[in-house]
This record gives sequence, structure tokens and C-alpha cells, in this order.
Amino acid sequence: MKSLSARLATTKQFGAFRYSVVYDSNQDKEQAFVCALRAFGLEPEPLLHFEHDRETALSILTGLLWKDMVHEYERMPRADAEQLAQAIFAEHAVASSKYFSNRKASFRGGWNAFTESTVDSGVIVTGEEGVYSCVWFEEED
Repeated sequence: MKSLSARLATTKQFGAFRYSVVYDSNQDKEQAFVCALRAFGLEPEPLLHFEHDRETALSILTGLLWKDMVHEYERMPRADAEQLAQAIFAEHAVASSKYFSNRKASFRGGWNAFTESTVDSGVIVTGEEGVYSCVWFEEED
């Protein structure tokens, strides 16, 4: 079976995407989160990210894997997007994980830019102590 990185790399892209995992041993969780955002190449503006429950974060990631944000072109069938999103969470999430995005709700709706791109969005997952994973998409109109 292909690795998650390889599966993501073979999806239809309408811009750029990031998929990475970082570790930060900083004891201050807010500071560690900001450092993780910087490591992912995202703007570390704490007021612009929203914490979600696992179900909402899974919905956001599924939507981003399924369709691009600008024109809603399909990247992959929805069932495949759901399966890939679940696989990403299975690999990186633990019972105590927290989920963050720049979207207030599921796939469509308001968002805050974390990059210089016209449109960007994704999900950040806190895993075991100090481990952060990120899947982020950037698109231009």
C-alpha cells in the first residue's frame, strides 16, 4: 500500500499542498503550536485558527481532499477522500488529539488566510506530546 505522502502526491492538484509532521518539545503548548505553524510555513496568528472536534476536522479534510477550493473541481472521488482523511487521522491522531483549521465550519464557508495564497485551508492535528501533523492546501484564483 502507498504511503500517505505518496497517496496525497498523486491527487489532482490545483495549487500547492503541504503534508508534514513536526516535533516541538517546548513545554508551553501555545508557544509549541506557534512554532509548529511556522515549521509548516504557515502564519502563526493564534486568533485566526479554530479548534474543532474530530468529526468536524475530518469533514474539513475530506472536503479539501475531495474538491479544490476555488472552482470545486474534483481531486478524487468523495469516498476516496473520506478514506484518505481517515487514514491520515489514524496515523497521526491519538485520544487526546486536538484539531485546528482556519475554517469555522466544514468545507464551505469562512476562513482566515494562513499563507500569501489567494485561498488556503487545511487541518493541523496535535498528536502525542509535542507532535503536530499538518495537511494544508493553497490555491490561486
